[in-house]
Amino acid sequence: MIDLIIKNAKVATASDIFTCDIGIDKEKIVFLEKDSSKEAKQVIDAKNQYVLPGGVDGHCHLDQRTKDGQKCLIILKVDQDQQLLEAQQL
Repeated sequence: MIDLIIKNAKVATASDIFTCDIGIDKEKIVFLEKDSSKEAKQVIDAKNQYVLPGGVDGHCHLDQRTKDGQKCLIILKVDQDQQLLEAQQL
């Protein structure tokens, strides 16, 4: 059993946007999977909201909706080694 799974997260990379589950264990992102059946101590349903990397400029207005009407639900802050620094639900 891992520490945290963020279900139904909309993830944006430099080349794609896709929906998946994000697994986090011992402060590291350990998987990105579609419809994961793994168990976790804590599960957060992102409800198809965007999950953004920690590199997002803190000045960005995350309370504003995106072009498709979505609103940011969770912010993950990770360091250069993918160590989870903070998971914050908005």
